[in-house]
Amino acid sequence: MRIKYVPGWDNKDTLNFFSSKRNSYKHLYKSEKYFLTKKFITSINSVLDVGSSVGGFYNIFYFLNNKVKYTGLDTSVAAILKAKKKFKGNKNVEFYSYDGFSKFPLKKNKYDLVFCSGLMHLIDNYKKIITQMIASSKKFLLVDFRITTNQSYSGKHYFRYSNKQKSENSINYHVLNIKELLDYLKSFKKISKIYAYGYKAKPSSMASGINEVFMIFFKLELSIRKTKRIDIIFENQELKKIFS
Repeated sequence: MRIKYVPGWDNKDTLNFFSSKRNSYKHLYKSEKYFLTKKFITSINSVLDVGSSVGGFYNIFYFLNNKVKYTGLDTSVAAILKAKKKFKGNKNVEFYSYDGFSKFPLKKNKYDLVFCSGLMHLIDNYKKIITQMIASSKKFLLVDFRITTNQSYSGKHYFRYSNKQKSENSINYHVLNIKELLDYLKSFKKISKIYAYGYKAKPSSMASGINEVFMIFFKLELSIRKTKRIDIIFENQELKKIFS
């Protein structure tokens, strides 16, 4: 399998950031903590983390459920190699390199939870990845997007994960219209409920051409049978006032 190389994800400063800043429950954003609770994760046996980088989120899932089986998937070969080295010998952890386009290269077909944080707005083929994530999940999908009530648009994300990093390497940063995204999600007959929690905030300083956006996490509840109606539940008042 040929891995698509994206300059920036393999950068030393980028890997250091995900090694030191995204490996503890205290590092989670408010929207992540809302859904990642001990009550929820203790009901989960297996997790697929799409965009796992060096595997820092295993520590977070382990904190919430020390019996969880964790699988990480990422396009950064350097990140996957670092993760495999770090967790060598841990039978509950495995990692796979992925080219970003073909079918997920996994031994296991289904996971109780498929998780993806901080990635969907940074890839161009988010619909294809969402389709694969839903197909890989038995019960739940947790994924976040950058949302607007206006027309969807794109800017740039520059890889500057430290003050020392001067890289001009960039990828597209996508902000999606809420109706456009929900209409797409509602096209999956496997989804029975969509829970949403988030807030309006300024984008990262690494973003260019992006206005204030809604940073929203979505919890998709899946059903074995096809559903005729999908319930959409906005969990906090800020979202209810604007999107309900």
